[in-house]
Amino acid sequence: MNFVIIGIKIPTQTPPIVLIKDGTDRLLLRKETNEIYLDSLNIALDNILTDMGSSIGNIIFLLGSEFQIDSSLEANTEKGFIRYKEPEQVTDVETTKTILGADEIIFYYFDDDKIARRFVEKKILGEIYLLNSQEQAVFPFYPLFREAYLFTSNFIEVGILGYLDCQNTLSAPSATATELAVGPTDKISIPIENTNAVFDLSIWKKYRLDFTAGSGMNVIKMARGKRAIKDGAGNVLWEIHDEIFKIYVA
Repeated sequence: MNFVIIGIKIPTQTPPIVLIKDGTDRLLLRKETNEIYLDSLNIALDNILTDMGSSIGNIIFLLGSEFQIDSSLEANTEKGFIRYKEPEQVTDVETTKTILGADEIIFYYFDDDKIARRFVEKKILGEIYLLNSQEQAVFPFYPLFREAYLFTSNFIEVGILGYLDCQNTLSAPSATATELAVGPTDKISIPIENTNAVFDLSIWKKYRLDFTAGSGMNVIKMARGKRAIKDGAGNVLWEIHDEIFKIYVA
C-alpha cells in the first residue's frame, strides 16, 4: 500500500513516533508501547490514531510528535525534497521515500506549522486550479494565485485539484458551468528532488465557466468535503475552510 505522512518539526516533550518493520517485514508506527500496523488501516474511513494523530484516506497526519525512521529501514529509504510554491514564496520541504515490498511511504517534514497547514489544505484536500483560457496567449495567468483576469474572452476552464478526492464541489452562480471529461493524464506532478519519485495531484473535476461580457468581478467557490484535521485524541487541530476564487471579466 502507499501512504503519505505529514509531520512538523516542532519542539515536543513527547516520545517520537517511529516507522519500523517487524520480523515479517510489515511496516508499523510505534510510539512507546503503542503500535499501529499500516496495512491494518481502513483507508476508506477517517481514522483517529490514538496518541499519534489521524488519517484521511491514505494520508497520515502526525502533527504533535517528532517522526523518525528506524535504522533498520535505512537501506530502503531515499532522502530528497519538494519545492512547495506559493504566490509569495517557495519552500523546500524535506521528504523521504521508504519502500518495503509492495509498500511505499512518502514523508513530508515541514519546518513551519502555517506552511504545513496551507499545503494540506490545498495540495492534499483540494483547490481550484486554473487550467485553460484564450487569455494565455496574450496575458498569461498563474495557477497559484486566487484570481484571474479575462480581457479578450469570457470563458475559463478550471479544475478541482488535489491528492485526495474529497468530494469538493464548485459553485459559480454568475457563470454558465459546463462539466468537462476528466482523462487519465489530467494531473499535476511535483518532482521529489534527488529521487526518481514524483508527487502526483489529480484533477478530479473540470469545468468550463462562461461569464457575461463586462461583468466585472465574479466569485466562484469550492465547498470542501473535508473540513478538519484532528489530533490523536479526536480533537480538531486544523479547521479547513471553503475556497474562494475571483475572476474579473472586462
